[in-house]
Amino acid sequence: MICHCIHYDDNKTFELEFTFAREIGVNCIIIYSKNGFRQDLTEANLQRRRELGIILHVWKIHNNQYPNNIDLKFKLNLRLNAVKAIIKPLPKKVKGKVLTTYDQSFAVKGAKLWNSLHADLTHISSFLVFKTALFNYIKTVPDRPPLPGYPYQSSNSLLDLSTFCD
Repeated sequence: MICHCIHYDDNKTFELEFTFAREIGVNCIIIYSKNGFRQDLTEANLQRRRELGIILHVWKIHNNQYPNNIDLKFKLNLRLNAVKAIIKPLPKKVKGKVLTTYDQSFAVKGAKLWNSLHADLTHISSFLVFKTALFNYIKTVPDRPPLPGYPYQSSNSLLDLSTFCD
């Protein structure tokens, strides 16, 4: 594992060193601010871990290892040769808080995360093989969590990383 320490006094120095560390393929970044605060960025952030848990749960529903209480349905997409989850539509008149609740529900978010996976992952029938393949796939996706005190450019969700979908 390659580690890189960043000591910074201002935002410009931090951004430059952080970008450099990511470009050279550093696996572990240790950040020291001017007041001595230390933060390690070695494991997936909380959002990424939640999304992985949701994907694993959807896999278990798809393979009948968990009950399908939310009536999540799957179909084979012949063009992509991938198993895709069907997202239930919501009436077009719905707005605001109801729409946000719908988008954040397990049925919708789980289906979207499942659909964002590479086609080869959706055909794996062994849980241990799927989990290993999923973690190997996730290692290829950049994990750039927001840092305290710094504005983040975009969401770090797997759903927002469209270059890794399909």
